[in-house]
Amino acid sequence: MRTKDPRFKELSINTFLLKEIKITAMPPAAKCVTYGTPFSPTTVKITNKHGDERIERVLGYEKHYFSVPNDEHGIQTVAMACGYGYSAISPQNEYNRSEYDKLGVYWGPGGIAKFTVPAIAISPQTTDFYVLWGLQESALVGSIYKDARSEAEQSHDRYDIYQLLLNLPAGGILFQSGKSGTITEVVKIGDMWNLSLLLPIIGSDLHSAEKYYETFKAAYDYFRKKHFRECHWRSA
Repeated sequence: MRTKDPRFKELSINTFLLKEIKITAMPPAAKCVTYGTPFSPTTVKITNKHGDERIERVLGYEKHYFSVPNDEHGIQTVAMACGYGYSAISPQNEYNRSEYDKLGVYWGPGGIAKFTVPAIAISPQTTDFYVLWGLQESALVGSIYKDARSEAEQSHDRYDIYQLLLNLPAGGILFQSGKSGTITEVVKIGDMWNLSLLLPIIGSDLHSAEKYYETFKAAYDYFRKKHFRECHWRSA
């Protein structure tokens, strides 16, 4: 029998975060695994090209959402919409190459790791915030390390790999960008996945949202092309 992973724990999710963006699918005391620290959805941190930072107030969110069935193309769409965790696994790293090959790791524009299987890679050292809830522990299929250094050093360069399986129970993933405040949420209810993207609005502009919008829209386009079935894109 598999030993319970210590990263899974009972905790109270940031209720302010859930209230402000009206995410209600996650129980307030769900069985969750978290990475990073949640932050207020009412402000975002802007960093310019010189590295200078300032805080801006969020006036609202532009929301895009659609649903897909829990099938082969559906779960791949979910992984794509989550940016495969937006992980920065280095393409120059040859350590654990067999593990990369097993997951079908390749690198897209900007050196972002992508997977040919529906998987998400999350580093414990992330500056973003991730919370996964209701997923079976079997979804955690292993970890990829940056190199072959000691275990203590590896802990700072580890990516935990979660593979979306067809037999997962109801649950979901919430991702909050540490740079733009953009929020991506995917929730499995029954045999469907509901996908939502919330883009913060500052004044009359969306802030640093282009990458996340393009990723989310590309996932939608992938599903429409592969599945050949009705799938409605909605915005609010």
